[in-house]
Amino acid sequence: MRLKHQHISSGFMAILMFVFTAVTFSSCEDTETVDKSGFALHYTSLTDIGPSMTGVIASPSYKGSAPYDFAITGITFGDENEAYTGDCFTIDAAVGSIEVRNTENIAVGTYRISVSCMSAGSFYSFPDIVEVNFLKPVPDGIVVEPNLLTADYNDILDANSEAEMPTAQVTTDNSAEHITITGYAISNVRRGDVIYDNTANPLFAISETGEISIVKGHDEATETNLVPGVYTIDLKLNTRAADANSELGIYTDALQVNVISAPRGLSYADGYVEAGDGTSEHPMRGFTSEAPVLRGSAEGANYAIVAVKRNGVEDESAMAKFSIDAATGIITIGDDHGFVIDDVYTVDVSVTNAYSAEGEVYVGEDALTVTVVDWVSAPISLSYGNVSAQRLIEFTASPEYEGGTTALVYSFDNLDESLADYLSIDSETGVISAAQMHEITPGDYTVVVKASNFVGEITGTMNLHVDEHPCYFTYIRYGNNLGLDETTEASQFRFHSLSEIQSMGTIAPKTDFNPDGGATLTWSSEAKFQSAGISIDRNTGVLTLGTTEANFAREMPIIFVTATATLDDFSYSHVVPVFFHYAKEVNGITLEYTPFVSRTSPRLGGRSSVPVLGGADASNFLIDYRRSPQYWNLNGERSDGTPHESGAIADNQFLTNLWTTYGAGTGSKDPMGFFRGTDIDHSNLSRKLGYVDNTSGSSNKYSVVVNPNLWNDDGWADGVFMMTMTFTVDGNINNVNGGTEIRPIAIWLDKSLN
Repeated sequence: MRLKHQHISSGFMAILMFVFTAVTFSSCEDTETVDKSGFALHYTSLTDIGPSMTGVIASPSYKGSAPYDFAITGITFGDENEAYTGDCFTIDAAVGSIEVRNTENIAVGTYRISVSCMSAGSFYSFPDIVEVNFLKPVPDGIVVEPNLLTADYNDILDANSEAEMPTAQVTTDNSAEHITITGYAISNVRRGDVIYDNTANPLFAISETGEISIVKGHDEATETNLVPGVYTIDLKLNTRAADANSELGIYTDALQVNVISAPRGLSYADGYVEAGDGTSEHPMRGFTSEAPVLRGSAEGANYAIVAVKRNGVEDESAMAKFSIDAATGIITIGDDHGFVIDDVYTVDVSVTNAYSAEGEVYVGEDALTVTVVDWVSAPISLSYGNVSAQRLIEFTASPEYEGGTTALVYSFDNLDESLADYLSIDSETGVISAAQMHEITPGDYTVVVKASNFVGEITGTMNLHVDEHPCYFTYIRYGNNLGLDETTEASQFRFHSLSEIQSMGTIAPKTDFNPDGGATLTWSSEAKFQSAGISIDRNTGVLTLGTTEANFAREMPIIFVTATATLDDFSYSHVVPVFFHYAKEVNGITLEYTPFVSRTSPRLGGRSSVPVLGGADASNFLIDYRRSPQYWNLNGERSDGTPHESGAIADNQFLTNLWTTYGAGTGSKDPMGFFRGTDIDHSNLSRKLGYVDNTSGSSNKYSVVVNPNLWNDDGWADGVFMMTMTFTVDGNINNVNGGTEIRPIAIWLDKSLN
């Protein structure tokens, strides 16, 4: 395992439509990803779209400094995460919006898009943050009646309102009498360019019979809840034609709901004008605002400037310099404004609409702020020159430039993917840096930087040369005695007798560390479970096994081995777990998994090998996770940088939080149990962290399943999990809980696996 800066991961998804955007923040599970400094990027919910549709997944919302320099770092398709290399998805590097096009012949299924970006000079990576689900369209002849509903915002806000809400019904017309609808769900809900997560914040509901209704009771102050406007609803329907199987499809633009309201809020993005010096080279320059954000219905909107304040004091003479488009609300300041540098103007704007009561006018006080700045000249040239660096050692490079530097914003221009994990740029100063322990591969690189302000843009280059560091190495491993590929499997050794242990005696490591550069390598080990008697040579890393009867009486010793390369006052380390299985009969039963360490991605999940059962009839053998869950952390950490806790669940907040998320106390076996009471826990298997598959007749019987996307407590698990199993040989589920204890398998949750 590498001891270096951690990649950010989580599952963030986006809703796709003809014009899409991301809004809101939610809990840090699969929709929001954060780093140690509090930066977060967020796309909302799962995207459903039909083939041949096109659109844009618009810019994500964020927490922290504004992101920029977006790039798609990978796309996978389907449950097997096959690499997708087509041209259906492209990203706008400046704002992060993703265009979806050329979908006429795209395969139906789920596409997962990984995205990177910069923020405040730091690089962030978000695996599988956008998920696009391509569905077939529903058959012709399915309709929603009526297809437009109108409701008053005030009535919807109040859960106790006596106003009766209108509803709509999904049905079929005469041309589709052969179609039966067997399942209804709301897919996408959008208002203009805003997308809502209708699962977390239900604005609309659909019944089992296809009746669509408006959900009443919302907090107006909560950004994620209902606001006035026209909503468009897409449906996901299960349909079945005569003599055919049911099929899932998407019904786009199925219903519009107009939530009407008088104006309730108004705001503009801040702007600025330039004073200049009155010369032809540096003339004054004015300003044109963006359209305002109106909280209320757009129908019949009429805007007017009420007052202009200069440095907080109303200034009637300045008001003449501001004009407004009554229909759009766009405010303009001419080039002849005559304003003085550093003055700040604020504008009060009034607005009415078609639903304003007679004589009612909403006034947005200080709706727009405009700052007067000096002349802003365009940048002329930019260069970083030649920069020499060394792998693992931090470095910085500053720009040299000519021309104006006011309001310059720096960003990488098509940064090489091999550098993207390690280089960052300060958007305000242009300083490029790589953090300590970066792993840029030695070689020569050309890094292109873009610097821009509102009057111009230039690019410059940094010629980067990277040398190897004598402390750098990529792996340590001890192999195995199971005939497994040691580059992909954990280091693991199974012994059936004390004589086998005594025969092996010691185990030497393998590593690609090169001592010729002058660095030295030292070794240490940390006991995790049942590992008494196993020692390590500090200079060679050779493990000496315990060769007494007491040592062999244990079941599954686990140690963590650290190899540290040191040169002067610098060191670099790798840590790996090493496992041992002392395989013995337990009440006449043997159960051997090969490998007996299931190395699994906590994000993707997986399934272990099927064990070899000896001494029992498989038709009557039942086994389940029952007792003593334990977790030993390697590199798992939360967004604030604190590591996940290690140890038994009673003293381990990480496991406690996973159990709590499932809905169980720390004494419960349910988060890992296949059986509950006297039956299989069918309804909850996909919610469990994992389980032993006891499905009768299955070719995967007794394999261990790790479910995806659940081993996350504000950061992915990265460590070893083990829990005691119990078994019975009489086929009676009632006897599993009190059955014989056994520990035949460990789970290595390795977040580096993709």
